Parts: sequence; C-alpha cells; structure tokens
Amino acid sequence: MCDNLQDQRSIQPNPFLQPSVGSNARVPCSRFPALNMAAWRDSSPNPLDTTTSPEFTAWFVVPFKNGNQLSTTALLDDLLVRRPDDVCSKVLGTEERTVRGNKQIRFKCPPGSIRATDFPKIESPDLIWTAWEDNSTPRRPRFDDNESRDESHVCLEPLAIQAQTLAGRPARETGDVFRKFSPLEGLDCLGSDQTTRRCNDYRVRYLCRTALLSNPTSGPSTTTQATTTATTTASTTTRSTTLSPAGRWTAWISLDVPQFGSGDNEYLFRVANAIGFCRNPTGIRARTVGTHISSRLSGDVIYSLNARVGLICRNYQQTSGRCQNYEVSYFCQFSNING
Repeated sequence: MCDNLQDQRSIQPNPFLQPSVGSNARVPCSRFPALNMAAWRDSSPNPLDTTTSPEFTAWFVVPFKNGNQLSTTALLDDLLVRRPDDVCSKVLGTEERTVRGNKQIRFKCPPGSIRATDFPKIESPDLIWTAWEDNSTPRRPRFDDNESRDESHVCLEPLAIQAQTLAGRPARETGDVFRKFSPLEGLDCLGSDQTTRRCNDYRVRYLCRTALLSNPTSGPSTTTQATTTATTTASTTTRSTTLSPAGRWTAWISLDVPQFGSGDNEYLFRVANAIGFCRNPTGIRARTVGTHISSRLSGDVIYSLNARVGLICRNYQQTSGRCQNYEVSYFCQFSNING
C-alpha cells in the first residue's frame, strides 16, 4: 500500500483495522521491508528502467510581494529559507495549476532529496514533545485552520513540528496546501487554496529542548514578555500576543470536573462577575489541578483556550477518553477588576 497509494508516507501495521494509539499506531512506510519480488524477476534488461523516478514536492501558493507575483526562482529561494525540508535546491522541473484564481506550483526533485517527514527523529533524551494544540477550527465562510506559532509559545526554539488531523492522519498525507508549515511558524491553511474549498481540522505539537521551555504557569515568560490572548473571527479562532503591564493575574479557579458531562469546561462567564476577576480579560493560562502542569504540556488536546471564552477540553478528543482536571487564571487590567 505504501508503494502504490499516492502521498502515502505512513500506515498502521494492520491496514485492515483502524489506527490506534497502541499496537496498531501509524508508523513510517520506511519501517516496512520492501516486497521481495525475486521469484518474479525477469533477468532480461529493461531499457526503460535505467533511472529512479523523481519525486514532486507538495503544492505551494505563489504569493504577491509589492503588488507583483513572485517568480519561480524567488519563491524557491523563500521556501529554502522558511521550509527547507519541503523543497530541494536542485530542481529538475515544475508543474503549475490554478485554484480559484491563485497560482500554485510544485517542484520536481531528485529522488530522496525531499527530507520532510511527519515522524521526526528524537535524537537525545533532552528533547520533549509539547502537548498537542488545536487552536483553530475551520468554520464558515472561509474554512481556514490557523495553527500558527507566535513568540510567546511555550517552546522557545522548536526543532521540529508534527501536524495531524483530529482523526490522526498526518498533515502531509491529506493533500492540503499550506501557507505555513515549519517549526518556527507553525501551520496555516487557507480554505481558498484547497480544491475542496476547505481545510482539514489540524492539531500540532513541537519538538523542543527541555532547557528551552518557558514556564507558562508562572505568568508571562521573561524571555518573550508576552502572554497568549485570543481573537475570534467568523471562520477561525487564532491567538495573538497582547499583554499590558497595567494589570495582574487572577487567582486560580476550577469550577468543573471532567468526570461528569462532556469534559472540563472552565467558562469565563461563570467567574466574570466574581470579586477579583473581570469581564474582559486580556490573557488566560491553564494548568492541571494539584500537579500544576501547564495545559500545553499535559498531553491533552485542548479544544479552546481563549481569554474571551475560557478553557474547553472535550473527553472524546483524548486518547485516554477523559480530560485532566484544569484550573484557569485570567490577566485583568487593574481598572477592570471587580471590587
């Protein structure tokens, strides 16, 4: 199946069963031995079988800069800086297409020269994967999915990125076109770039050196001097970094437990009028109750962590079947804190 299905780069050991977290988890196709065709081999030379077939990159949108569309050479130079593993320096050819008026291009590369993988190798015990993050959901009318990384992220200098759909399918096997897909930038998918007119719903995580993890449970990072807030649009929910020093973090509070209902829902409206809190916080942080592990490192998929809404964790999205119990704290301007 790996050899015959287009864009197939991973598969579960038993392909007739759904992939699972345990013995039937997806693994790279490279782990499976090649099919031994020796019994059917024809010793006669095949004049057509003199070279190994080249491979194509994923499709890339050709952007505009200063009102002019980038040339193929300029686009390749940009990709070699921003997404070096997704392209090759020695291009053998190109293919072009147009999706809803936008030009897209892919490059033909020598075999083995595209290093991008959905299964980066962990080279030392000093590395750790952050928790899966799902910060955006494709919604009408644009069906975008923005999982971009900003400078306030818990991993200060990520070495690799993994992205997959909420169903566990690796991002590079979906056929979606990405505006961003790198450790430093995160993932950004626009519905208008897709032949299906919508992006899949993705989650991402980052490979980080433990020495370069900030401590999100103690307030804004001293390295970035920022915290994460949320902005909601009609089609997607994204995060930005805006934090004014004229305020403070509230006390930690937990008003829901995941053992009952759909998960752990720490909604802002439940505490917005309480003393010491505020109706319009500009930041939010979350950690597990008791163990005080940041929600970004807990291993749970957090459906939403939004200063305007609160924290939403859904049991059905967790591999264990249940969210951990969370508490949240909000950053409030001094003038907005309830007395």
